[in-house]
Amino acid sequence: MLAYAEEERYEAAMRCRNTIRALEKLSETQKVVSSPDDNRDIFGLYAGELASSVSVLNVRDGVVMNKSDFVFGKEKLLDDSGLGSFLCEYYRGKGDIPPEICLSFSLDEEEKSLVEQYLLNTADVRATLRIPERGDKKVLCDIAVNNAEQAVLQYIKETERSDSTLATLAALLGLEVLPERIEVYDISNLGKEHKTAGMIVYEDGKLKRSDYRSFLIKSVEGTDDYACMHEALSRRLSHLSDESGSFSELPDLLLLDGGRGHVSVVKELLAEMRLCIPVFGMVKDDFHKTRALCTDTEEINIARHQAVFVFLYKLQEEVHRYTVSKMTSAKLKTLKSSSLEQIKGIGAQKAKNLLLAFESMEELRAAELSEIARVKGIRESDARAVYDFFHGGKEE
Repeated sequence: MLAYAEEERYEAAMRCRNTIRALEKLSETQKVVSSPDDNRDIFGLYAGELASSVSVLNVRDGVVMNKSDFVFGKEKLLDDSGLGSFLCEYYRGKGDIPPEICLSFSLDEEEKSLVEQYLLNTADVRATLRIPERGDKKVLCDIAVNNAEQAVLQYIKETERSDSTLATLAALLGLEVLPERIEVYDISNLGKEHKTAGMIVYEDGKLKRSDYRSFLIKSVEGTDDYACMHEALSRRLSHLSDESGSFSELPDLLLLDGGRGHVSVVKELLAEMRLCIPVFGMVKDDFHKTRALCTDTEEINIARHQAVFVFLYKLQEEVHRYTVSKMTSAKLKTLKSSSLEQIKGIGAQKAKNLLLAFESMEELRAAELSEIARVKGIRESDARAVYDFFHGGKEE
């Protein structure tokens, strides 16, 4: 690292520094804390006013092999029964359960017995729950509590940053409440085929990837993005009456990758469905980055609010990435490349490259020789073979 720094090769020096830090962190994690035959798990609880956390240290053969933090928001109280349930859930399905489990917190005798019985019944392990009052085990419990406190402080810091950004966004948009669930939509297509709408979800301060969905557009002829957006939102919102599932949840805010026309179409749909959900478009600049939000009649400038700008930019990038990936996947599943693979020199990968470069077999058939040659992975001889395949060996 020092040698690179002296040579002013700062990027290489930074990589060395990061490697050193990673090794130091690994060394700290695998600290020898007891005799080689000691195996136990350490649970430390920190309960704050805004959040609580349980930190777990896994000691195997006298070495701390792993550390995990579990943070709970203020809506989830960790009382005796909650802690007992947490312990059972933590060990559910685990094959590595030590004979001793040390806790920084107390459980009443009934809850303690229930957890021990659960471990015996489900994992056939006779584990004992203890609350150390002195010695190395007590020190480890204190370390776990400190880890839990740090996890809570980090959680609060991240939450406050997120809440502050959402509060600014809510003020800019004139929302009555802080949006806890935001759904973002984008439309992507390759010509008249494979029109896809993507939906991503931001909930409780983070992206909720388990709720992401894509919609293969079925009813729209041509490349009408407004109609595609209408179909996607109509299908999604029709499930609000479901008894369970992510689609049964009412979003607090809808963001559309598009301008006033998209907003107008969705507002009409919401009125038809008698739903009151704030909806705004994300207007792009010449570099395809969000420069403003809009209603169906006006634009809302976000340029002076850096945190909001970055937040919306990340949502825009994520929904675009997700939608394009789903659209491409849908196209690849329906590609009929077998005919192209009959051409000398054209294998499965080159056939896919050709079909991805053109919207349809018809467009590929009509392409000039020079256009085919510009496709990734296609040599000049390949392009000639493909052209001749469609034109009987004669260039038109």
